[in-house]
Amino acid sequence: MDAKDQAATAGLGMAVGLSALMLMPAHAMAQAAEQLATVKVQSTAIASNPNAEAGVPYKAKTSGDERHTRPLAETPQTITVLTKQQIEDSGYTDLSRILDAQPGITLGTGENGNAFGDRYVIRGQEARSDTFVDGLRDPGMTIRESFAVEQIEITKGPNSSFAGRGTSGGAVNAITKQASTFLNFANAQLAGGTDAHVRVTADVNHAFSDSFAIRANGLYAKEDVPGRAPADRERKGLALSGNFVPTDNFEATLDYYGLRAR
Repeated sequence: MDAKDQAATAGLGMAVGLSALMLMPAHAMAQAAEQLATVKVQSTAIASNPNAEAGVPYKAKTSGDERHTRPLAETPQTITVLTKQQIEDSGYTDLSRILDAQPGITLGTGENGNAFGDRYVIRGQEARSDTFVDGLRDPGMTIRESFAVEQIEITKGPNSSFAGRGTSGGAVNAITKQASTFLNFANAQLAGGTDAHVRVTADVNHAFSDSFAIRANGLYAKEDVPGRAPADRERKGLALSGNFVPTDNFEATLDYYGLRAR
């Protein structure tokens, strides 16, 4: 085949290729001309604590108190937040022991005849009346448990705008576990140890619809007091939370909390 025949064959092949390309549908030509980049989809499990940073269980993004309308990083206050994961990893169940491990907080014992119940001292100032649950004041010398606590917020320094004019050292706000319409889950924990220690907790959330959900938390714990037989400690607790959101402009929440400790 000489050069003239080779050129003719090449021209014929090009013509056939152009004719086939012209016969292709418009959408097929567009797909052939443009190749889309690969899209990677990665799912993340929904956390039961809506205030925690996704994927960072020790970092709280927002406050559980609606009076703090901005994210914690934008709030001009000294606020230490202990998330649910951090509370569980500490190994403590009493709220007093959890707070005792935080800097700037000490526990009172039997001073001034107050020997029973939790007594917090923040930065040297009495704070037993500056204890809150979901933003509502919870005064009194009582034993406080953590089985129904989602996160703990510790405000240090004078904070009259949040806790009243008597708050000089700081305040403690316990955010309870609320019902969620986003997911269903059931968790149970069983612990045992020396001195006949037994502790059972359960956390169940069920969303009946996109607008109604119920969450229940239960506790039973019993143990002997080391070195003080036959003395023992026993605790029974139940926390119920119902959330109803029929419209974007209306939301109803019903909570019940009961604890018997001896």
